[in-house]
Amino acid sequence: MAVVYVLTVYDDDDSPPLFDVSTDPAHARPYLKAPLGFPEQEVNFAKGTASIGQVNVQIVDVPTDPTDQDTGYLTSQLPDSGYSALNGHRAVLTENIDAGGATKVIDGVIRSIRLLDTFSSYDLELRDIRERERKTKAFTTTTTPTIVPRGVLDGYGIQFALFATTFGYPIGPTLPIKAQYRVSQANSGVFFVDLKVEGVTELLQMTAPVRDALESVTELAGSPDVLVYDRWKLLWRDHAAGGAYTELEQNAHYHPDLSDITNRSVLFRLTDGALRAIGVNNVISGDTLPSDFQICEFIVQYDGPITDDWRFHLQGLTAGELLRNLYRGDYSEEDPRIRYNSTALLKLT
Repeated sequence: MAVVYVLTVYDDDDSPPLFDVSTDPAHARPYLKAPLGFPEQEVNFAKGTASIGQVNVQIVDVPTDPTDQDTGYLTSQLPDSGYSALNGHRAVLTENIDAGGATKVIDGVIRSIRLLDTFSSYDLELRDIRERERKTKAFTTTTTPTIVPRGVLDGYGIQFALFATTFGYPIGPTLPIKAQYRVSQANSGVFFVDLKVEGVTELLQMTAPVRDALESVTELAGSPDVLVYDRWKLLWRDHAAGGAYTELEQNAHYHPDLSDITNRSVLFRLTDGALRAIGVNNVISGDTLPSDFQICEFIVQYDGPITDDWRFHLQGLTAGELLRNLYRGDYSEEDPRIRYNSTALLKLT
């Protein structure tokens, strides 16, 4: 019985293949040794524990220059970062028995790599793809709270009906603030809050968490000398027309164009401790701004890490939708790179 194994290691984003090796002498890189063990999973229901599938494979570091051992093939795949360069990469091991067609032994990730004592081979530990699940923080970002006015963008809470009467204490969707927009420069302007609206001053009190979120900045990717506000975005729409909001995704930090009509640099201005005006610009993002003197409605939406002050509110999802969102990284700072069957998950209602 002839058994051929092929190991394919993928690039950082799981495609395209970075390299492959095989036990087949006719392969372009016949550097793979047949694995001695295969992945298995052990479930202990009494303890509520489960092991992750694992298999170890060895790759001979064949010199690309026969006269120089330092030119090993696998060593050439480990630049700069050394042994850890391949950690986390997707790796697929297939088995082909008597040329009957390749089947997957494991489709997972490289957990570790080490040089064997012979100094001519590497040992790679392959783990089931759930290794990524185990190490991924599912909830690290949130966009559900609003900063100005403070609330929950789409509302939150539980209602129930009993004898045709509705009970419960839901938090309603955040209501926008009426303001007049004034153009200060070609790409920037200021929303001046209409303080004559009853109760608006109480809604816009500048508490410490609100100020911290509004003032938080980070370096603009690719431009370390430019700072942007990184924990909020502004939604605006015409007051009379209503309808969908226009989003202003990114605002520069005290950009020269970010000034009010008196040409003073401004992020926000206070009156009796309440927000009076907030400056915005589309210098970086290229988003659409209102016209001069336009009467608008706006909401400042939180868009940053989850904290005790700024939490994620979950509602209106089936179990399958929640899992789908988790696997595709909707609530994470980074892409978990977990493969899943969206159609099957969405059947979990």
